[in-house]
Amino acid sequence: MSNGSRGTSNLSLAALAAACTFVSVGCGDDTQPGDSGDVEAGDDGEAGDGDADTGAESDGTGGPTLVILEAESIPVNEYWVVCPGPDCEDDRTATASAHGHLMTRESLVTGGPEGRIRTTVTLPFAGSWYLWAKSARAGAERAWGASFAGTDVASPFGTSGRWENGGEFHVAGPAVVLEVYDATPDAYWDYPDAFLLTDDPAFDPNDCPGGGAQATDCLPGNHAPQIHLRPADAAEENAPYAFDLTAEDPDGDPLTFAWTQTAGPAVAAFDATARRPEIRTPAVDADTTLSFAVTVSDPGGLTAEATIDLEVLDRLAPLAAHRTCAEITHPWPCVEVSSCGSLPEANRYYLLTRDLTASGTCLLTTDDVVIDLNGYTVTFDAGFDGGDLDLQNGGFEANAVGDPGSAVVAWDLSAAPGASVVSTWEMPLVGDKALYVPAGGTIVSPWVRLPVPDRSYRGQIVQRGPGAPVTLAVERQTGGAPEVVCTREVTDSLGGGKAVFCNFHGQPAGLYRLRVTSTRDQYYDAADIVPARNAGLGAVGYYTAYEIPDRPSHVCNADDGSCHLPDQAGSGGPTCDGGRIDVRHGTIVAGSWGMKSFGIYVDRADLVVRDVTVRMRGVNAKTVEAGRAYLFQSTFEADMPWVIDREDISETGATLGGGSAVWGCEFVGGQGCLSLAHADGATVRRSRFINRATVTNHYAISLGGSEHVLVEGNTFNCVPEDPSCVPFSGSGILFYRTRHSEVRDNEFHVVAARCDAEYVDGVFTTNALRLTDYDAAPGAADGVFGNVVARNRFDLRADAYPQMPDCECYANGVFYSVGAGDNVFEDNEFDSEARSPAAYSYAAYIGASHNGGVWRRNTFRTNDKAVWFSSAYGPAANARFVGNTFERVANPYYAPAAPEAAIRLGYCCGYEADSLDLVDNRWTGGFDRNAFWFTSNQPAPYSFAFRWTGTVTVTLEGERFPGDAIVTLAGTGETVAAHTDGTGAATLTATEYRQSGTNNRESTTRERVDVTPHVLTVEPAGRGPWTGTVTVGPDWTQHVELP
Repeated sequence: MSNGSRGTSNLSLAALAAACTFVSVGCGDDTQPGDSGDVEAGDDGEAGDGDADTGAESDGTGGPTLVILEAESIPVNEYWVVCPGPDCEDDRTATASAHGHLMTRESLVTGGPEGRIRTTVTLPFAGSWYLWAKSARAGAERAWGASFAGTDVASPFGTSGRWENGGEFHVAGPAVVLEVYDATPDAYWDYPDAFLLTDDPAFDPNDCPGGGAQATDCLPGNHAPQIHLRPADAAEENAPYAFDLTAEDPDGDPLTFAWTQTAGPAVAAFDATARRPEIRTPAVDADTTLSFAVTVSDPGGLTAEATIDLEVLDRLAPLAAHRTCAEITHPWPCVEVSSCGSLPEANRYYLLTRDLTASGTCLLTTDDVVIDLNGYTVTFDAGFDGGDLDLQNGGFEANAVGDPGSAVVAWDLSAAPGASVVSTWEMPLVGDKALYVPAGGTIVSPWVRLPVPDRSYRGQIVQRGPGAPVTLAVERQTGGAPEVVCTREVTDSLGGGKAVFCNFHGQPAGLYRLRVTSTRDQYYDAADIVPARNAGLGAVGYYTAYEIPDRPSHVCNADDGSCHLPDQAGSGGPTCDGGRIDVRHGTIVAGSWGMKSFGIYVDRADLVVRDVTVRMRGVNAKTVEAGRAYLFQSTFEADMPWVIDREDISETGATLGGGSAVWGCEFVGGQGCLSLAHADGATVRRSRFINRATVTNHYAISLGGSEHVLVEGNTFNCVPEDPSCVPFSGSGILFYRTRHSEVRDNEFHVVAARCDAEYVDGVFTTNALRLTDYDAAPGAADGVFGNVVARNRFDLRADAYPQMPDCECYANGVFYSVGAGDNVFEDNEFDSEARSPAAYSYAAYIGASHNGGVWRRNTFRTNDKAVWFSSAYGPAANARFVGNTFERVANPYYAPAAPEAAIRLGYCCGYEADSLDLVDNRWTGGFDRNAFWFTSNQPAPYSFAFRWTGTVTVTLEGERFPGDAIVTLAGTGETVAAHTDGTGAATLTATEYRQSGTNNRESTTRERVDVTPHVLTVEPAGRGPWTGTVTVGPDWTQHVELP
C-alpha cells in the first residue's frame, strides 16, 4: 500500500484517502481507511503529477486532512440573517422553522436581505486551510461568498453545480467560525449544499468517486470498479483482434480481469487475465457470433461485469468469375437480378447477372437480404455527361486569368461590370480558376440540357463572399420568357464558401440555366445543374414525398431534415425496419456529377459491405450513408470538390452511426473521408485514408459528439516521395465533443496545405489530430476529455507557398484547444520538419486551452520547435509533459530562431502561458532544457516548473529496510512525501526550480525560484528520524543508511 503526505498530489485518490485524517462535522464517524495499489512513477495522476506549496502545520498523519460539513448537519440555531434595513424582520425562530436545511431556501422579505449562516468548526490543527463548496443545482444563477476565521474570500464563488474553491485561509487556532453568505444582490437568499475544508491545496473534490456528488464520497472506503466494453463489434475471420476494454477503479485499487467465452466456436487459448486480451478469430464459412464476458475485480471483492458479442465475418474469396444461382450455397433462396428495380422480398440472396444502369436510383431493397453484385457494376444517375448535357465552362477553366467578363466563354456577364477571371491562388475555390464579380453583379450561365423529366435536379454554384446573400435561380427555356423553376437565397456567415443550390422536381426535359446575383463582391466557381437525391442502392424505412409537383417539401429543398429518396415516393418501393442488408462483390458508381446523392443509402437497417468499390462524384455526393454498418475490405472514393456547408462536419465522403466497424478498407477523396458523428462505440481498424479536403475542419475522420470510439492500426495519407502515393490534402482526425475514445498504433502523414477560402491569409493549420471543445468549462458535459492517443507515428512537413505570401502554413501533430478535462498522449513519435522560415511544424500546437493535456513518454524530433504553448489560437495553461524526449535534428533549410529552445511560449494579445509542468523530460541534439522561445508581442504572464523523479533507498546495517518509513523532501515552498515499499525504496517527484514572469519578445522578465536543495527526512517506524539534504535534478537518487 502506498500512502501520501499532505502537500503533494503525486498519489492516486485512494492512496490519498488512505493517508488522510478525516473529520466529519455532524455527519457521524463512519469512515475507514482504504487501501490502494502501488504508485507508479511517471504516470499522470500518480507519481510525477504535481507539487503543492503549503504552510500548514503537520497533524502527524502524513496525509491531508478533510473537514466535511454537510448542509443538513449544521445546527438550525446557527442560521442567522443580517437585516439590511428597518423593515427587515430578524425572526430566527421563523427562519429555522421555514428553512430546516439549505437546499430549499425561499425569499424571506422583499428588499434583498443578506442571508448568512454561521457555524463554529473545530479544526485538528492550525495552519493553511482551503474551503470548497457545492450546490446540487447545476447552473443555479447564484453566487455566494465566505468568511473563514474572520477573513473574507477574495471573490464570490459557487455557481456551477460543481465543487468550487472559495480560497485559502490561515488560522492560528483550531476553533474557528465559518460564515457563508449569499453574494447575489436580490430579494432571495440561498446557500451551497455542502462545504469541505482541506489543508491540501492540490486536493479537488470533483475528482472524488462519482464527481463528489456528496461530500462523503471523498471519504476513504472501497468503491466498485468502473468499466466500459462496447456490447457489439465485428472482426474478420482468422485475424488478430484485441478487446477494447477501459477500466478504472475510483479508489485507484489494482484490478484483476477474468475473461470467458460464452458462445460461438471456441477460439485458441488466450490470456484470460489480461486487461485487453488479444485473440485470433476462428476461420468461419459463414458470419458467426462469438460471445465473451469479463469480470473486473478489486482487492476488496467488488466487481463489475460486461459482455460483448463479436461478429466474425466470413472473408469472402475473390471472385474468379461471374456465377449463377446454381453455384450459390446459402440458406436463403437465390434470385437472379438482371435489371434495376425493386428487391422486395426478405430472406433472399439476390445475385446480379449483368451490369446495371439507371438514370436515377438503380436498386431499392428491403432488409434481411444478401445483394451479391457478382463482380458487376451498378451505375446510377447515368446519361447526364457530354455535349450540351454539361454546363459549359462551369468552373471558368476555359478562360485565362485576367480575362474580363466580356471574354468569359459561354456566360452572359453583361450585367456584371468589372467581373474577371482570377486564379484560385487569389481565392482558393475549385480547380485553377474562379470568377470575381463586384457587388450587385448578375451572371447568367449557358443553357444545359436535362434529358430526364420528372426527377430531382439541383442548380449549384460555389461562392465565397461573407456577409451578404447570394440569390440563385434556375430558369427553364420555354420559347418565350424563361420560367423560374426554383430560387434560393443563401448567406455565408463564416466565409468558408458554400455550394449554393436550389432543388427542383417534376419539370419536363429541356434546356435550363442559372442566374446568380449578390449585393456584395463575390467569387464564384463550379457552377452546374446536376441530378440529385438518388442512390445506387437505397433502403429506407419510408420515402419522403414532395408535397406538390414542381414544389419540393421543405426538408428536401433545404436539407434541414431527413429526406429519403423523394423521386421514389409513391412508387410502392420496398421498405425496411431493423433487419440487415449484406452487399458484396462488385462496384457501384455515379454515372455523372451529382449533388446530395449516395452510392449506398440505408436507413432503419444494419449494413454489411464486403469486397465492394463505390465511386462518387459531386458536391455532398457520399459513397455510403448508414446507421450501424460493417465495412470490410472495400474501397470508397468520393470526388467531392466542395460542400454545401463547411460547418457540418458530417459532410464527408461517408457517414456511419454508432456501433459501426470498419476493417481493411480504403477511403479516398473528400471533403474528409468518414464521419462518425454521434457514433458511440464505432471502431476503425487497419484501413487507409487519403483525404482531399479543401475546406476548413473537414478531417479524414470526424468524431463529433461520440464516445468510446477506437481508431487503431490505420494509415492516414502517404509518404509523398512514394511514387504510388495518391495526392492528398487535409487533416487526420477531429475530436469535437468526443469523450473516452482512443487513437492508437496509427501512422499519420501531414503536409501543410495552402490557405483555403475561409483563411485566405494568416495562420492556416493542417493537423494529424485536432482535439477541441473551444476551451469549455472544466467538467462540461459536451467537452473533450478522457481520450487517449497512444503509440502513433506522426510525419509532419511544412513548406511555404510563394503564390500566397501572406499565408502562414502549419503542419501540426496535435492542434489542442481543450478546457473540459484531461486527454492523454503517450508513447507517440513525432517527426516535424519545417522547410521554410515562413512555414511551421509543431508536434503539439496548444492554444485556447486551459487544460493543456497530459503528454508522457513521447519522442519529439524536430528541426525547429516541438511545442508551441499558448499558440496563435489563444492562451494556454495546465499542460503536463512527463518523461518525453525532445530531439533536435539538422535544419538544412534555414537557421531557426532560438535554435536551442524546443518549446515556444506565447503569440499575442496578452495570452498567458501558465502552469507548464515539465517532469523527467530529456533534451538531446543541441536542445537546452532551460531555453524557451518567448514570442508574445504584448506583455503576457507565463510560468513553468522543472520537476524530477528520484528514488530514496533506505538501508539498515547494509540491508534494505524492511519496515515502513515516511520519506519527506522539504524545499523552498514545497513538501513532498512518500512511504517506502517492501524493499526500502521510496519514489518521489520534487521540483528543481520554478520560473515565471512576463513574456515579451522584446524584453521577457525571468523570476526564478530554486526549490532545491531539499531537506530529506526519513522517519522509519519504531526508530528515530534521519535528516540530510539532497539536490533534485535529472536522475537524482539518494541512499540513506539508518544509524
